[in-house]
Parts: sequence; structure tokens; C-alpha cells
Amino acid sequence: MPPQPAVPSGVPVPGDVLAGKYRIERVLGAGGMGVVLAAWHLVLERRVAVKFLLPEAAALPDAGARFLREARAAAALDGQHIARVLDVGTLDTGAAYMVLEYLTGDDLGHVLQTRGPLPLAEAADYLLQACEAIAEAHARGIIHRDLKPKNLFLTRRPDGTPLLKVLDFGLSKFIATGDSVKEASLTATGLIMGSIHYMSPEQIRSLKFADVRTDIWALGVILYRMLTGRHPFEGDSVTAVTAAIMMDMPVSVTALRPDVPPAVAALVSRCLVKDPNARVQSVTEIARVLAPFGTHRARLAFESIDRLLPEPAPRAGSSPAVAAPTAAAGAFAASSPSWVRAPEPATTAPMPTPPPGTPSSPGSEVAGTAHATLPHASWGNTTRTRTPRSRVALLAGAAGACLLAGFVLAWRLTANGLAGDGAPVTSNPAPEPPSASAGATDAAGARPRRWSSTGPRYRRPASAARSRSIPATT
Repeated sequence: MPPQPAVPSGVPVPGDVLAGKYRIERVLGAGGMGVVLAAWHLVLERRVAVKFLLPEAAALPDAGARFLREARAAAALDGQHIARVLDVGTLDTGAAYMVLEYLTGDDLGHVLQTRGPLPLAEAADYLLQACEAIAEAHARGIIHRDLKPKNLFLTRRPDGTPLLKVLDFGLSKFIATGDSVKEASLTATGLIMGSIHYMSPEQIRSLKFADVRTDIWALGVILYRMLTGRHPFEGDSVTAVTAAIMMDMPVSVTALRPDVPPAVAALVSRCLVKDPNARVQSVTEIARVLAPFGTHRARLAFESIDRLLPEPAPRAGSSPAVAAPTAAAGAFAASSPSWVRAPEPATTAPMPTPPPGTPSSPGSEVAGTAHATLPHASWGNTTRTRTPRSRVALLAGAAGACLLAGFVLAWRLTANGLAGDGAPVTSNPAPEPPSASAGATDAAGARPRRWSSTGPRYRRPASAARSRSIPATT
């Protein structure tokens, strides 16, 4: 059993009881700003985690405000991928503490150090779970600004499947509160806080320049590291890493790992564009591109993200979507992603195919065949029913058809009417005009020709000299 970490000075030690109900047990982890202890809830009889600021960190300006902001940010989010905040309090010494749900497992940073690069499906599932948490935060106007593998904790669901939770909203920024004075005091120009390998260029300039696209950058760095086992920007010092982030282009994912599909490699590259306006604009776009490469849970994660944060409309001047080549064997089916493992019920209607030339979101040219044939809006509703037609409309259509048929029949009977004695009247396609002696008898002494009132039809007596005859009238 590995030795337990020492308790930092100024922090409660094992055996101490906080607020009359939290008995400290041991140290779970410590960082540069705080320490997390395991404790037993004496009233509820369950284990919890208690987070404290280290004394040297608590002495920094606005440290208490940052700590309280982390608690508020986490408490405002209800998703399963956020570590729940159970309580907040203050010790007699004035030190603040936060009570969180107790998690068993390990952080993603330790997993990557132990295992190295992860399989594509596993990496996609982990990032989609992180995107689900960040989508909820962005939808509520909260930016994390400190996403890194150390803040992504891997635990297990009751059924044993992996569950990722996002931790540490200490650098989070509320963009929808309107409290600009308070926010400015906590993100003063020139203040650089966070983990340098995962910081975007605009965040390096100043925390106040960071927006949702800063979290997009960090997610791209995390995906890069999960797939390659290294950071996209490296150096021997903080200054060297900072210079690489600001000026250098990262090595392509496919150059380090050729088995990664081009669509995923292109997604990582677009997350790491230095210009925020040219970068991927939402976690929903990341999820749409990445979901076909995950396990069967990837579709559920994408649908949840799309409901939380619908993908924005394409920017002006962006090119329409162009389907990328099929990425990997088994990654896509002919018209649906690989997660469709069983045929849909008979009542399920097929998803519509967008008309040719329909524009999509920026960068969707790497979405793959799945996006080209299944628009992301339809993935959230795979069971569609036809709208029932009105019974009155059906009856009206049948009546109209009957009336039309009757009209056509009457017209035909009128056009081909019978002669006066019931004998049929034959129509001559090229009738001869009446001669000048019309009304006089012909050579056979028969009656004169009579023109029918219906026009070109006429009756004439039988004649042996003509090959075509019309029955004579009596």
C-alpha cells in the first residue's frame, strides 16, 4: 500500500471534526493552491471529500473570492459529469472549505502517464463526456479556463462503465452575470493562471480575453495527448512552451499516429488554430465529428450535448460541407454511424438526407460520411412518425375524383352520341364540304346529304361507288 501524503500545515489533520459533522480521515491529493481530504459525514454516514485552500494560497489577493466562485460554478451545474458540491463553510480560523461528493478512481493525467496513448474509441468517449459537462457550463454562461487531464477524474457508474467528471472550476468565468467590476478584479490584465501546456494564446495574454473558445483549445490539447501521448506544444521551460504556443505549429496527429482517421486529426488541428475566430466554435461541433468514432455511448453523449448547446449557424463566408473520405474500417456505415447495431423498429422512419448544397457549420468538411447523410439535428430524434392525414381531406379527394370521372364520361357520351334511330354515327376524319348542288338529288336519285348539327359528322345514303359507307337513315 503506498504511503499516505503528509497533511500540509494549517490544514485539519485526521481525527479533527469540522462543523460538528465532518471527521477528517486522510489526504486524497494536494496541488499548488489547495488540498483535498477524505472525511466521514457523521450524520449521513457516508464518505465525502473536503477541499481547503493552502494557507499560502489563501493569503493571495481575491483567493477567497475565487474559492467561492468555484463552489458556485459547480453547484450551478447538475449534470452527471460534474463533481457535485454538497456544502460550503468556514473554519474558526477564517479558512474556507468546500464539501464535494467522494469519488473513487484516478484522474486522466495519471492514467495517461501509466498507459500512454489510448485507443481511439476510448479517447473519443472520454472527451465526449468532458464535452457534455462543458456544454452545460457554456449553456449557463460559465467558462472553465483550466481544463487539463488532472481535472478530469475517471470513476465508475453503478454498472461498471467508465464515468468522467470535470473538477476544479476555480478559474471559471461567469459571462452572463453582468458583474463586470467584480470579474475584472479577478482577471486583471497581465495575470496568467492555469496549466501552461493547455492554455490558449489569448489566455496567455490575459485571462480576461478568454471565452468559450479557450475551453475548445484545451479540449483539443487533451485529445491530442490522449491520441499521441505527448503535448502539441513542448519546451524545456515555461517560456519555451509559451513561445511554442504563440508561434509554432504542432506536429500533425497522423504523423505521430498514422492509424488515427483524417477526420479526427483535422478536428484536433482546427481546435488548435491560434486565431479564435478560425477555431472550432462550440463543443457541439467537436461532439458531432468525434461521436462516430466512439462506442455505443457516443451517440447518447452527442444527443445530450446537442440539446444543451445547439450548434451555431455557419459564419458568413464559410464553405459548405464537403463529406470527408471514409475514415476507418467499421467507423462508418453506408448511411449511418457504426453505433447503429440493430435495425430500427418497423415504425421508425428513415432519417432525411439534406438536399445537395446545404451549408453546414464551419469545418464540417471533416465530419465524415455520417454527417453528410445524417444531419446532426436528426440524431436527437431517431423515431419519427408520419403526420396523420385528415379524414375529411381524404373524403373530399374521393368525391372530387368521382365528379371528374362523371364529367369525362358525360363528355364522351355527348361527343359520340347516337343517331336519331339509335344507329351509331361514324366520324369522318376528313369530311368533304357540301357541293354546290347541295339540296338536290344525286345521280342515284337518293335524298340529298344532311349535315349533322354536331359539325363534321353527316349522314348520306349508301352508294355502291364509295368504299366507306355510313348507315342510311330511314
